[in-house]
Amino acid sequence: MKRAVKLFLFACLIGLLSLPAFAQEHNMNMATDAVKINITMSDYHFVIEGQKPDQPLQLQAGQIYQITFSNKSESKMAHEILFGKSVTKLSNFAHTYTDPLLSNVPVMITSAADSDFMVNVAGLDQLQIGVDKALTIEFTLPDTKVGDWELGCFEYLSMTDSDDHPGPTHYDVGMHLPITVSAAMHM
Repeated sequence: MKRAVKLFLFACLIGLLSLPAFAQEHNMNMATDAVKINITMSDYHFVIEGQKPDQPLQLQAGQIYQITFSNKSESKMAHEILFGKSVTKLSNFAHTYTDPLLSNVPVMITSAADSDFMVNVAGLDQLQIGVDKALTIEFTLPDTKVGDWELGCFEYLSMTDSDDHPGPTHYDVGMHLPITVSAAMHM
């Protein structure tokens, strides 16, 4: 019995020691042909680098995207990132999307500053990024996602608000951005 426990612990240790190599291997395989987009989150706005504020995020099905989100809130507040459409409300305040854009879409999440950090998730619903932090996601949308979507933050404005006692959210005061997904170019 003791020998079986020792073998199990040894196998676990070997597995843990191989994790950094696994992360680096996958990081080296991130798409080099991805379209890179930088989005800054300020106080109640998403701004795409190189575009005027409130211009839509243009995406195309079949294209690999790496989108880096940077939280530059001067008020020192965290922000959520949700992709979707059809906003649901709690007591007349925006709460979430009923139709998430990235449902059934594989998404790779990595830290913009730490190349060893990488997580592969399916059906990503939301992310939250702290002040002065950045995060990169990589994904490819299928043709079933063609249409009009939105990027939004549904954090409450007041720390005393909750789902039981909702109040206005960042979305309600303008922290949302239209997304247009066009069909893949087939050759």
